[in-house]
Amino acid sequence: MKKIIRPTFLYLRHERVLTVIPCRKRGLYFPGGLRKDGESACDVLIHEVKRGLGVDIIPGTLARYGDFETLTAGGDMTVRLECYTGSIDGVINPARDIIDMAYWASYSDLNRFSPSFKDIVTDLESRRMLR
Repeated sequence: MKKIIRPTFLYLRHERVLTVIPCRKRGLYFPGGLRKDGESACDVLIHEVKRGLGVDIIPGTLARYGDFETLTAGGDMTVRLECYTGSIDGVINPARDIIDMAYWASYSDLNRFSPSFKDIVTDLESRRMLR
């Protein structure tokens, strides 16, 4: 079975987490992307957050939160989400060709999340980081 590794950025503020609704997709996602050869997870997150949200991750603030593994919706691939928390600098301004909307989600939005991300939301809530 093929495995995808996706670095994922968890930015929390006031017990809510920053999510995005990508163009041509349904559901809430966390910012992040796929690694290219030779890229570290931090490289991916710095690039993708800047490209998609127009903000910079503050150097030295990225910290590993944990890994979550799940099957894709079709059940033919495994996705490992390598989650990091960190701080940003700038005003969030989604790139409209990539992201339809940025949204501050709470635990009550659980059913709006893409299936791959629901375990992360539940974990954030269990640690009282999300309401």
